Amino acid sequence: MNYASTDLLVANLVPTVHELRSTTTSSISRVLTVVVDNYTTQTERERVLELGRQQGFDVLTMSENLGFGGGVNAGATRALAQGADQLLLINPDAVIDASSAERLVAHVTAHPLDLAAPRVFRPDGTLWSSLMDVYLSTGQLRATRFRPPGVEANLVREWVSGACLVASGQLWELSGGFDEDYFMYWEDVDLSHRVARLGGRSVVVADARAVHDESGTQRREGHRSALFYYFNTRNRLLFAAKHLPSYQQGTWVGQSSRNVLRMVRPEKFGLLRPPWSPVRALLRGERDGRRLVRALNRSAR
Repeated sequence: MNYASTDLLVANLVPTVHELRSTTTSSISRVLTVVVDNYTTQTERERVLELGRQQGFDVLTMSENLGFGGGVNAGATRALAQGADQLLLINPDAVIDASSAERLVAHVTAHPLDLAAPRVFRPDGTLWSSLMDVYLSTGQLRATRFRPPGVEANLVREWVSGACLVASGQLWELSGGFDEDYFMYWEDVDLSHRVARLGGRSVVVADARAVHDESGTQRREGHRSALFYYFNTRNRLLFAAKHLPSYQQGTWVGQSSRNVLRMVRPEKFGLLRPPWSPVRALLRGERDGRRLVRALNRSAR
């Protein structure tokens, strides 16, 4: 997925694809690379098209910004139509080595209803993402390794990050891919939830490793973007409206803002100082999320 990120594609995707192409394994026989360009500017469009010509990438150009889910879905459809049977989804600010990709593909080949992800690290070597839980009673997100003893399995849903994961073509078509109503953030939580309902699992392959430099696309000058706060607040409530009974939705509504602040604990006190755009974004997300809950409940009745 490209959204004004050609420099990141050059730095991260190009070496990743070169290593994959030069590696022949039992699980990976051919590598097809699809780059979806969600339109930003004509200059950016020309740059990514030129990169595609240089590197042999199939560049799929969108006439507008379809969001993360919509763009990935378009790319997956293109890849499957060209004969791909496994999909490696990777952000432009992430890299994965060939041996880790091979382990993920091998797992999904053996377990085609699983979503398989690597352990994802920051550039400084600290862990960024592994297997995660969403608590169905409150909407809290937390790493599975921190799950308190005694929590019943039916009270959490395990999920994996969409920053880097592998899915079989079979699972992608069965699940319908990402739900485009989210636009950005929470698509991976939603997909993991639907995969579990299909009888599949979200799995982290422990000896597969990727590196994700989150500052590449999600931060500006060290701070989260207003879009991060808006869509994480809105989409947490959208998930509840789509998948949970009404008695649980009320709890999610009540704890929505608190959960967003908990997820970004290092920055939360900064929200109380200028600039105020993160605060406004969080409040707008809360408002729009509540509206979605009401609208989906009315349509369900």
